[in-house]
Amino acid sequence: MNPEKFCLSNARVWKALRSPLRLQLLEAIRARPGIDARALSTAIEASPPRLYYHLKILLESGLIVQSEESDRQGSRGPAAVLYRPAFDRFPAGFFDGDPRTIARRGKVMRELAELGLGYVASENMSARISADFRHETLHEQEIEAVFKHAAEIRRIIENARLRRHREKVLVRATAFVGVCVSTLEAPVLPDGPLEAELAVPAEA
Repeated sequence: MNPEKFCLSNARVWKALRSPLRLQLLEAIRARPGIDARALSTAIEASPPRLYYHLKILLESGLIVQSEESDRQGSRGPAAVLYRPAFDRFPAGFFDGDPRTIARRGKVMRELAELGLGYVASENMSARISADFRHETLHEQEIEAVFKHAAEIRRIIENARLRRHREKVLVRATAFVGVCVSTLEAPVLPDGPLEAELAVPAEA
């Protein structure tokens, strides 16, 4: 693949990453290079036909590569197909740059956020939840304080991701963390508090 097109502007890359499931598969393969389909299928609870369909799209995009390892202990058949990422880190400009890339990144983020918020708002939730979605009037120093705390949360998440990749163990997520702070170009009316309905006490 042309490195200059190795970003969301590339049609094949966009086709691969517009699906949250394939984005999760890519992250799992990046965290555990050399993983086989059996482990992936168990992790995402997907049938082999469904899994191979998504892996095929990731392979066609160039985001992952496959290899066969014969005589692999515990493998099924004469050779096991292993999957590895095409890169250790996302190349510069993968998620930003031209307007099309930025717009597509927004679509991916919006869909992931909707999935996460749907999980938070589920009536069947029993785990601890801390959620608050608000439009509010903030002074500049208050905005900076919120951004500062958001940066600290991102640091915690990034450290967790680096630890998981370093250990090269396929584990499932145990928390959904969404951080979003955005100043508005056009003012809107403030929202009423939602945390009273969504937040669950720590002892619950």
